[in-house]
Amino acid sequence: MGIRNGFSCSTRARKIPHNLEAGTEIILRRKDEFVHLCYDKGIPDSGEYTDRLSNPLYTNNAHRTPDFRMDYYCQKQYYGSLVADFKYRDVYHLW
Repeated sequence: MGIRNGFSCSTRARKIPHNLEAGTEIILRRKDEFVHLCYDKGIPDSGEYTDRLSNPLYTNNAHRTPDFRMDYYCQKQYYGSLVADFKYRDVYHLW
């Protein structure tokens, strides 16, 4: 995979797909930092199923499959995550 803006990008398929399938994970690396991106991947409901390097979060909420999760690591230490859901609305309904 090529490098853009200092980040190297890799996926299991070794290329960025045009359409992402549920559970797709992408890792962006730069020096001693990396960002782990997860698309439509479930979050465990218990801490016993977590792992600092691949699945650092858990929740007891019934809605545990966010559209997007981004985990940030520096020097192999977990610093935090951004979790988001994206909603689409027909352009004619916006005002």
